[in-house]
Amino acid sequence: MKEPIFTAQPIHSADQWSFWIAAAVAVMALLAMWKVLNGGFGLERNRAKVISMLLFFAFMIAASTAFFSFWSMRKTGPVRIYADAIETPYGKVAFEDIADARIETIRRPSLVDPAQNREKNVKALVIEERNRKIHYLSEKNYDINEIMSRLKAAVDAD
Repeated sequence: MKEPIFTAQPIHSADQWSFWIAAAVAVMALLAMWKVLNGGFGLERNRAKVISMLLFFAFMIAASTAFFSFWSMRKTGPVRIYADAIETPYGKVAFEDIADARIETIRRPSLVDPAQNREKNVKALVIEERNRKIHYLSEKNYDINEIMSRLKAAVDAD
């Protein structure tokens, strides 16, 4: 197999923080629920049941957040540029099969006034194949300017 010219590793800092904080909250909520149900705090029966139910809900929310943050980290993989192709987490595409590669600004409209945009817009590198398949790389996960410049250089050299 050919060696890649350039490899861009994903930025997982936000997902990692979400995962570790949510995992810690889930463990603490589960331990507190176990302690409350075993009479560790000396609460009356009805109050202990309600508090343990609330702790269970906190555990479920935190565990779900940790799971989906971990899943997001696993689904976001490296981008490799070869002499004749680019490989993203969505698959590998040869340069001659690329119809368009561009950086777009994704504008999210305000929920109150749809005519206005929210402050924080996200830029994305969009690589479109001739068969209309889209490779979408967000600036939240990748250095898209570096990938785009390396992609242009590799396509020009091909």
